[in-house]
Amino acid sequence: MPPVLAAERPFAVAALRESIERHARYSLGQRWDALTAQQVFECVGLATRDRLIDRQLETEARQRAVDAKQVHYLSIEYLLGRLLTNNLASLGIFDLCHDALHQLGIELEDIDLFVYHQANARIIRAVGERLDLDPAKVADYIGQLGNTSAASVPLTLSLSREDGRLRPGMKVLLGAIGAGFTWGTGVMEWTLT
Repeated sequence: MPPVLAAERPFAVAALRESIERHARYSLGQRWDALTAQQVFECVGLATRDRLIDRQLETEARQRAVDAKQVHYLSIEYLLGRLLTNNLASLGIFDLCHDALHQLGIELEDIDLFVYHQANARIIRAVGERLDLDPAKVADYIGQLGNTSAASVPLTLSLSREDGRLRPGMKVLLGAIGAGFTWGTGVMEWTLT
């Protein structure tokens, strides 16, 4: 699939939005207005998977037509959210996805604090910059914690609370990985004082 041209953008955004909404209804069995932030993330992932499958099938058809050799490899993504972000960027639909989510009423600005697995400062900064996040909203305690794997998430929450960065009523996005093969995300409202 070639990059989306400016003239095609409104149609591409509409198609992506329709795909995201379709997954809410038919994959999750939910109305759009009843979805949690985690379910929205899942719908975006499913819509992205659909685009990847379409591209894979097109590529395989082209390869079969010319009897091309294939190389297979295992790609392990070590940063939570990176696989989805990379796929969106590879497909040229990262901005389209952002626009579609905006039209559906979901904004990154709704999140008060982003708490990721504290892998290293460069990765934490790069994710924040790629998502155009206010650096003050991205918890970075790698200097105090080191890479303590997924355990860094509750430790970071504790340090954020001690520093006064985490207060009751704040919406917090959490993200962690385990050995590169498992990962999880969630959005919650902090209630502890």
